[in-house]
This record gives sequence, C-alpha cells and structure tokens, in this order.
Amino acid sequence: MVSKKYILRVTAILIFIFWSVLTAVNLLTTFSISNNLHSGTTKEVSNVVYLLFFLAAYFHYRYRFYRSENYNFQDLLWKIFISSTLTSFFILVVSLFFDRYSERMFFNNAIVINATYQIILGLITVIMIHTFTVWKKLVLYQKSKRLFVQWQVFEYAILAALLFPFFNFDVFDTYYNVILSVVTLYGISISVGNLKWVVYLNFKQKWKAIIILLIVGINLSFFMLNLLAYEELELIIFKPLTHVVIPLIFAFLLIYGLFSILVILFNLPTSSVFERNFEDVFNFQRLSESPGANMSEDQVYHLLMESASSAVMADAAWISIDEEGSSDPKKIISTGINKKEIEQISKIIKSGYGKRFFDVGIIRRNVAGRISIPISHPSFKSALPIPLIVQENKIGDLYLLKEVPDGFTGEMMTTINIFTRQASLAIENRQLLEDAIENTRYKEEIKIARHVHAKLIPQSEYQCKEFEVSGLAHSTDEVGGDYFDYKISDDDKVPFIIGDVSGKGTSAAFHTSQLKAVFHSLGLLQMQPKDFLILANQALSECLDDQSFITLTYGVIDRSKRQLYFARAGHCPTYYLSTNKENGHFYFGKSLGIGIVRNVSYRNFVTEDCISYQKGDIIALFTDGITESRNGSNEMFSRERLAEIIEANRTKSAMQIKQIVLDELFKFCGTAHLNDDYTLLIFKFL
Repeated sequence: MVSKKYILRVTAILIFIFWSVLTAVNLLTTFSISNNLHSGTTKEVSNVVYLLFFLAAYFHYRYRFYRSENYNFQDLLWKIFISSTLTSFFILVVSLFFDRYSERMFFNNAIVINATYQIILGLITVIMIHTFTVWKKLVLYQKSKRLFVQWQVFEYAILAALLFPFFNFDVFDTYYNVILSVVTLYGISISVGNLKWVVYLNFKQKWKAIIILLIVGINLSFFMLNLLAYEELELIIFKPLTHVVIPLIFAFLLIYGLFSILVILFNLPTSSVFERNFEDVFNFQRLSESPGANMSEDQVYHLLMESASSAVMADAAWISIDEEGSSDPKKIISTGINKKEIEQISKIIKSGYGKRFFDVGIIRRNVAGRISIPISHPSFKSALPIPLIVQENKIGDLYLLKEVPDGFTGEMMTTINIFTRQASLAIENRQLLEDAIENTRYKEEIKIARHVHAKLIPQSEYQCKEFEVSGLAHSTDEVGGDYFDYKISDDDKVPFIIGDVSGKGTSAAFHTSQLKAVFHSLGLLQMQPKDFLILANQALSECLDDQSFITLTYGVIDRSKRQLYFARAGHCPTYYLSTNKENGHFYFGKSLGIGIVRNVSYRNFVTEDCISYQKGDIIALFTDGITESRNGSNEMFSRERLAEIIEANRTKSAMQIKQIVLDELFKFCGTAHLNDDYTLLIFKFL
C-alpha cells in the first residue's frame, strides 16, 4: 500500500513541475510575441497546464488532511495566517521594488514582469487551495451523511469550473457570472450553518481566531486585487481570472471567513471549550452517584450505550460482554443494528485496519486523541470501539458506528471515556460489594478502615462568636468515603470541606485520608475555593486509580468581611438559608468530580459562589446518602424535604437542626440503619 508520505512527496513534485512548465510556456509565448516570432504554443496549452497545476495542489492538500486527526482549530488557522501573511509580504515587497525602479528598462521587460507574475500566481493559487482545504475541515467538523454528500457536490462543481476556459466564454460575461454566483451561493448555503467548531474555543481562543480570520481575509483580498491589477496589464500573457474557479474559491473563502467571525463574536459569552462535553458528562452523573445501588448491571449497560450514542450522534451501537474462557460473547446489547450486521462489522474491525488497535493496545480509557476506524460496509463507514474495564480486567467492548467516514473526534473520545469509566465504576462497585461479604480478610480490613475513617472526622461541635458548626458522618456496614472537616485558627479565614470518595472499604478510607492531607495542606495557603479545587484535582489525580474520583464542596468563611466563598466538584448542591428570606436556595454551579478530567482543562469545569452572611443565616452541606434515602414506598427523602425541615427550625442551634434532620430522616425511612453512607454539616452564623 502506498504511504501517505510518498503521495504527498509525489504531489508536491508535480506542483513544482506543472508550475515550471506553465511558467516556461508563458515566458516562451511572451518572448515570441516580443520578437514577432511564432512560439508554437496556444492559449489552450497554458490552460491545460494550469489545470494540472491546480489539480496537483488540490490533491496534495486534500490528501494531507485526509483522515487527519488534527482538530486543533487554532493550529489550523495559524498555519493559514502564517502562509498567507508571508505571501502578502512577498507580493508587497515585489510591488514596492518594481515601483521604485520602474524607470529602468529591466523592470519594464515583458519577460521579467511575466516571470514575476507566474511566481505570484503560483503562490496565490497554492495558498487559496490550502485555505479552502482548511475551511472544508472546519465545515465538516462533526459532519452528517447529508452534509458530507452536499459538500462533495460543491467540490465537484468547483473542479468542473476548471473547464470554463475551454468553452471560449468571455470573462465576466453572463455564463461566467451565473456559474460564479450559483456555485458560490450553494457553497455558502451548506457551510455557513456548519460552524460547530466555534463552540470548542474558549474566550481567549475566540479572540485569537477573530484576529487571525480578519488578517487572512485581508490577505485574500490583497491577493485578488493583485490578480486584478495584473489582469489589466497588456504584457501579461496568461489571464488567471479566465478561470472562474479563482474568483469562485476567493468568494467562498472570504464569505465563510466573514460568517465565522460573526458567529465567533456571537459566541464570545461561552465559557469554555468543553461546554458541550460538560453537558454530556453532567447527564451521566447519575452513573457515578450511588453506583450500582438502584441499578442492575444490564441497566447500566443500556444506559451507557444509549447515552453514549446520543452524545456522539452515533447511527448505531452495541455492547459485547465477554464470556470467560470463550471467544464468543456472553451477551450482546444493541441499538440501530441487527445481529448479522454486528457479526459482519466485528470481522471487519478485528481483521482489517482496526486489528492493530486491539493488537498493540492503543485503545485505553484515557486516550486523548481521536480514534476512528474506517470500515467497508454498505450501511456504516466508521467505528469507535471502547473497551469496558472492571478491576483492571476487560469485560467487554462498546462499539459506536456512523454512516460517514471519520465520524468521531477527539472531544467525543474524551466524553465517551468518562462515560465508560463511570459505567465501569458502577459495575465494579457491585462486584466489590459481593466479594466483600464473602471475604473474611476483607472484613478485618474494614474494621481497620472504619477506625481510620473515624479518626479523620472532627469529633466535637464548635462555636465561636461568628458562627457555630455541627456535623455528622456515618458509614453503613461497609467503610464509606464520606468526609467533612473544618480548620479553626486565629486567622480570619476558616476553611471547611465535605466530600464523598467513590467506592468503599480500605481504598475509600485511604483516598479519604489523602483528601484530608490535601485539605490541611492547601487550607494553610488561604486560597480561594476555585483555586483549591484546581490544585486538589492536580494533586489527587496523581494518586487516585483510574476508576476512582471524589466529589466535594470546599468553602472559606471570611470572618472579617462576613462573607462565605464556596465551590463544588460534582458534589450535592449547597443549601443556604438567609434570615431575610422565607425560603432558602440550593447553589449548584458548574462542577465536575475530582479525578474525572485529569489535565489542565479541569479549570473550565469549576465555578465559585460568594455570599455575604448575617446573623441567623444557615448553610447546610450534605451527601446524597441524606437526600436519596428511600422509604418503603421507594420515595426519596429529597432536597426539598431537607430544605423544609431546616426552614421550619431556623431559630434553633446548629446542633439541634442537625439532630432534627436526622430524626426526620430516620422517621421517613422507618429505620436508623440506612443503606448508604450519610453525612451532614450545619453552619449557623451568629
């Protein structure tokens, strides 16, 4: 099979050869005309050579971006900016040079002018084709089958426009204008509505993109003005605007760039590059909240498959669960595809191009790039296989399919990895729970873990002149990961925290101790809650295993300013009750658990709230073991019921409110032995 590098080298050589031939033909014609000789060449020869030069450049850049996994929009735009700006600078220098020495005979020579023009024409043609290919990549980002077909029609129309000079139509006559207008309008109609890449730029990147697109537009306009200027010179033999494809591509590039700038301007208020991803992850939060408690293993698989398909707009999907000791799957769960098609595509993936992914283990749960396996099938053209890992063992695979080639992007891969991690975590916790019941050694470890966990929690109430605080963290028969703490010192700022570590047992207790260490270390720095969560995510991601994460809320009470700052990381919302209001308010805020996104982009998922408190105000922090506890009728205790109890007892002390909430919780559930860990922390300001 011919390599991509070889094809790029061949097309690059062809570009230079055809440009050289075009230059030679036009210079020979110029020399012949200047000396009243017959060159033996015709206008059609130049048109044919230019057509070949154009096609060589077109296929060179088309193949360069074919199945390219580079969706770094800033990088793509920056390359266009550099190449177009350098070309503009070169043309400007040449123009100034000719103006400066125009009185000299050498610079009035027809051959010199035509040679210079051939260099400029070649550069402009290559830059415009390069820009067109980048614009195509932007338009087809997250493409659908319909858009893919529409774009192919547009490209074929542009290539067909290369034949215009061979019909001997005059430049800018009716046929010329009709072709230019119709094809340009068609290209604009299918492209201006496909600017999905814009939303993946953060605020700073959007401003950079606006500046880059603006300068690229100026450069393109400068190119066109130069071509028009040369078009008017009688010394120029080859007229480029005879090829309607040049103004056609120019019009498309300029208008799409203008629409991109306008869309970016309207999207400036968007907060981060991962907004769409955050919505998808937020919809999947229930896979990680009380994992496995109210959901069977099959339900987890169905939820994973359906939600993953929706998140990446897959046309079909299936989950294959492995049978231990057998090559045949134990079960298959599918949507949008039948059993026969599953068997066909499985063979294609594991025996063709996709085989290397399984052989060398490229597919991992933390893959950052895009993996899209091309498949040859009547209904589907690209596949995204993801392994399901539980306790370091692969239990099966999730397959997502699309009807178009290269239908999956790096952002989609990141989102699906988070989904599968959460789903695998739910399944794993069920298995761990079942194993723990039968394992005596594990029970002994549980005793140790419970002792360690108890030492991590404050054992007494606290009251000062600014506030009083009362809390409780209770684990079920297994050791949980619920944790709360606060640090009182002579400083005006008092940090506090409440968290829930995924899983149970010794690992949960161990991660809880790590969380306590981070809290006491970073708490001394008196940083803002948002900064704390960013640094905590960085520190804990280094020690958390791949299947663990932590939800928490961190806050700081500023006693001197009588203000409260807090931010949450995927935890239950914070409830605040003001003496000036009859009802309290739950603060949600954008958030994501510690350890789910383990890179610098985590800062995009954190927001911070600030409240000025006064005497009598109450803040309540809790874990889902409180609000999601159920009674005999399978009714949840709920956040609303918790708020009503606190509001009804707002005049009581923090310790009294805490005890009343617990009493009402046990009364609601009909027992004091709940099925999940529960933690409650009450602050009342004095």
